[in-house]
Amino acid sequence: MIYGNTCFRIFFFISIILANSSSYAEAVDDSLPLQISDNNTADTEDTRRITNDSIFAKPEFAIALISTVVSVITIAVSIGLYWHQQASNRKNIIKNACETISRELEENRTSLETRNHIKYTIDEGATEAQRVDYTNARLDTDAYESVLHSGLFTNFKKETQHELSMLYGRIKARNEMIVYLNKFQDEFYLDDSSDHRKSAWYEARKRYDLILTEWQDEILQLLDNVVQRIDDEKRKVS
Repeated sequence: MIYGNTCFRIFFFISIILANSSSYAEAVDDSLPLQISDNNTADTEDTRRITNDSIFAKPEFAIALISTVVSVITIAVSIGLYWHQQASNRKNIIKNACETISRELEENRTSLETRNHIKYTIDEGATEAQRVDYTNARLDTDAYESVLHSGLFTNFKKETQHELSMLYGRIKARNEMIVYLNKFQDEFYLDDSSDHRKSAWYEARKRYDLILTEWQDEILQLLDNVVQRIDDEKRKVS
């Protein structure tokens, strides 16, 4: 589409040049016999001779005009091809970015669904039993960070940008909480690894486990939406 519009502009520009050149040539040729007639300085034969000697009737002028037009066409076509190549390269870069993010999303989905899960039920009697079910595997964000900081992120639709930001914002918060929880566990057992301390640890981590379970469910739901968005972005540039 971009290349077609470029070619149209090129040939429109060339047609204007040719039309102006032709009009100017006719105007100058027509003015010569009128000027001579008005001044009564030559007869009909002299008028024909002067007209035939006009610069526009000489082969040199025709050759120069053709050479100029060919040069203009060559330059215009070169610019058009350059623009077309740039647009094609940009589409390929966006397509590759989509494929990279898609692979990362699928790898993260596999980690969430197949890695060893921390599973147990919190039943405190007075309240409804709460489910803990999540994996503490770290999820990757490298592809997203690369696209974000390269500027390619702004080529996506606003809806795609929004959902990507929500998904990876949740993933990064989840990764940070898991790192904190692991550090917290190491410090908790630093001076005491008795059964009493272990029981206190499981009691202390309950709220983190419930949050991580909730976030994992949210991530899986957002991930399905984002995968569809990225597929749409890829089709748009294919």
